[in-house]
Amino acid sequence: MPLSMAEEGKKLKVVNIFGGRNIKQRLSSLGIYPNAIVEINTNELNGPLIISVNNARIGIGRGMATKIIVEYV
Repeated sequence: MPLSMAEEGKKLKVVNIFGGRNIKQRLSSLGIYPNAIVEINTNELNGPLIISVNNARIGIGRGMATKIIVEYV
């Protein structure tokens, strides 16, 4: 399921990232890569998703969040 469809307060494991090399490198530098554990802090209908990765809070746009495939832990 895409990260943009996940529920707030849930821990997720990144399964795959669809996109080119640039988006994969950018997400990897933020700590988002396959097998990484992320937690959704805020997922409202409008605006960015706020997630926690390695004790850091990150805002991710909806377009980018749809390219990150996750599963519940």
